[in-house]
Amino acid sequence: MKRSILLAAALVLAGSVLRADDAKALPTGTFKFDTAHTTLGFEVTHLVISTVTGKFDKFDGTITIKSDKDISVAASAETASIDTGNAMRDAHLRGDAADKPKDDFFEAAKFPQLTFKSSKVTLDGDKLTVTGDLTIHGVTKTVTFDGKYRGAVNAFGGEHIAASLRTTISRKDFGLKFAYVIDAGPVVGDAVDLVLNVEAAEAKK
Repeated sequence: MKRSILLAAALVLAGSVLRADDAKALPTGTFKFDTAHTTLGFEVTHLVISTVTGKFDKFDGTITIKSDKDISVAASAETASIDTGNAMRDAHLRGDAADKPKDDFFEAAKFPQLTFKSSKVTLDGDKLTVTGDLTIHGVTKTVTFDGKYRGAVNAFGGEHIAASLRTTISRKDFGLKFAYVIDAGPVVGDAVDLVLNVEAAEAKK
């Protein structure tokens, strides 16, 4: 009886491992960002001691997977869709606030999109590294995102994949020059954490 219980437990454990491996399997094909389940966000310090978060509400992206050694990513976001949960701040960030300089941040009317195009994607187990050219405010810099491949599932008639990634950039490197300072330090920090949680669905043929 004891041997039977141990055997059953081993089979359940083996099945769990197989299901976990299956969930991690990397499918091939072309995948489009699922905008309802993807967040292109950022975090930046405010008044030295706190953090403001935001995101872009309008964006698209494509992930092309030929093999686990041949992956590419291209994405873009509309700068005018920036959303920090505060209309006054968002207007300043877009550059259309009546009482603020237009060129403090994104100048959305002049630079309507930010873009990213990968040059190298490395997947080692679930460890994911994505390097490429990020263009903001008309300035292009090479950046590297580090994070995790979260797996793949088949649902709603197709494959879905997901990943979480982040990197830190200097906003001033991209010409976002707002530099108001109080006694404690800068009102808005220079270092910005880009935080991406991406779900992408298999492109329909």
